[in-house]
Amino acid sequence: MQTLNSIEVAKEYAINATNRRLTEEECRKRLADFREYLGNARLESDIATWQEQICALEEWLESPEFKTGAFPAGIDAMIFEMIDWRASVNAFQHVGLEKTPFRTSLFFAQWLSGAAYSILCNLGKLTSKDERDNSLRQVWEQVNGFMVQDGACSREEAEALTKKLHHTDGHFTNVNSKAIRLRNKSIAHNESSIAIEWGHLDADIQILVRMWALVVGFCSMGLIAPFDPLSSAFAGLGEAVSPDELKRLHEKRKEYLDKVLLWTRTHTVSGQVEARSPAVATISIQTKLMRPTPKAAV
Repeated sequence: MQTLNSIEVAKEYAINATNRRLTEEECRKRLADFREYLGNARLESDIATWQEQICALEEWLESPEFKTGAFPAGIDAMIFEMIDWRASVNAFQHVGLEKTPFRTSLFFAQWLSGAAYSILCNLGKLTSKDERDNSLRQVWEQVNGFMVQDGACSREEAEALTKKLHHTDGHFTNVNSKAIRLRNKSIAHNESSIAIEWGHLDADIQILVRMWALVVGFCSMGLIAPFDPLSSAFAGLGEAVSPDELKRLHEKRKEYLDKVLLWTRTHTVSGQVEARSPAVATISIQTKLMRPTPKAAV
């Protein structure tokens, strides 16, 4: 485990651990966007920020790690995958489909099992106790003290979240988390078969999302539209759903994503909702109208 001795070193460690590894196509697209933002920036701080982001992406594209794929999945990627699956499942939970494909189609039944498996696998990866793993638990335990020093998290909330990670008495144990128990008993060790209750997953996801958001806010300016409600989420359903059902599926998926964004800005102890999410960056472009300079008298 890396030894951290300053806030800046902790930030660098956290951003390397959380960063979602982009494909080359995504990198090129983001570079084009960031260069456009840089061209529109007026404040020196904004200019420096976008230049830093551009340099980081260019360095990543040229790095041996990127070219060989020798890097673990970033915590951002695991969070996004878990949320994306859960949001889609939530949509099907709340939209009654006339043709009931989950009961009549093996493909849909397998899709639902795959969704549960993926969510639980990511839940296990994010909360892994193994020091060799790039888990959210490891990152939080390493940097939360520096976050308090830097003002990115209150001491009260840092202590509360740290308690939830306690190896024996915390939330993510077989005793206190039905989702973790299901993951450990049914998936990791095949000891027993336990029926999944989707609501149990949400209690765990809410804790992890807030923890992740605080870490992201500590080590970066935040992510732009971290949970994009992609219009292609339910593409290809064909004859399984009607146009009206498809519309309602998108609405319910977006409702869940909105709820997740609310969790990112909800204080763990007080329940107070903050004005903005620490994980979300916003773009603001300021324009200034200049009065024409009067011509000198001839």
